Amino acid sequence: MHKCIGIIFITFVSNVVAFEKAKDLFNDLVVKEELITKSKVDSFADKVGAAKFPELSTQSNRDRWTAAAIAAREAGVSKPQGQVDVMQSIYNRIESGSYNCKSVSQCVNSEGEYEPTFENPWAWKSITDLHSAAKASDLSAEYIKQVDTNLQNLRLQQEAARFIKCRTDFNGESQKPYMEVHSGDVTRGQGHNFFGNFWPNSGNGRCF
Repeated sequence: MHKCIGIIFITFVSNVVAFEKAKDLFNDLVVKEELITKSKVDSFADKVGAAKFPELSTQSNRDRWTAAAIAAREAGVSKPQGQVDVMQSIYNRIESGSYNCKSVSQCVNSEGEYEPTFENPWAWKSITDLHSAAKASDLSAEYIKQVDTNLQNLRLQQEAARFIKCRTDFNGESQKPYMEVHSGDVTRGQGHNFFGNFWPNSGNGRCF
C-alpha cells in the first residue's frame, strides 16, 4: 500500500514539475510573440502616418498615469478602443512639434486643451502615480488601472493607428453637428469622439 502511494506521489510531483516547465516555456513564447507584434505595430504606424506608442518601460510615471486618466475621461468608461484613439491623437501632437508639448503631461495640461482638466488643473499637473491619477480624474483606482492596461494593448494600438492616422484633434458628441467628413473628420459612431485636423497647424506632418 505504501509503495503504491509512493508511486502515485512521485507521479504527481513529476506531472507538476512538467506542467510548471511547460508553463514557463509558454510564457517565454508569449513574451517573444509580443515583441514581434510590437515591431509589426510600429511598422504599421509608420506606414499610415501615425505616431508610435512608446514602450511602457520608457514612459515616466507622470506620463503613464496622466495618459490613463485623460483617456478614461475623454473616451468614457466602457470604450477601450476610444481610449487608445485619444492617446493616438495625443502622441501625434507630441510628434508634430506644433502644440508646444514634448510629453503626455505637457500636452494634457496645456491651457484650454482638455476639458476634464479645467476644474482642477492643479490635481492634473500633480499626477505622479495611479492614486493621484484616480483623484484628478475622479474615477476609481481600479478603473484607471484597467485603462492603463487597455493603452498597452497592441491590437488596440494598431487599430488606433489605422483609424486616427495623423489626426491630432478631437471633439465629443455635442460637437458632432460641426463634423466635416469632407475635410477628413472621422468617428466610430454614436457615443464616440470624432477626430480630425481642425487647425492650420494640425496633423503630425506625416499625413498621407
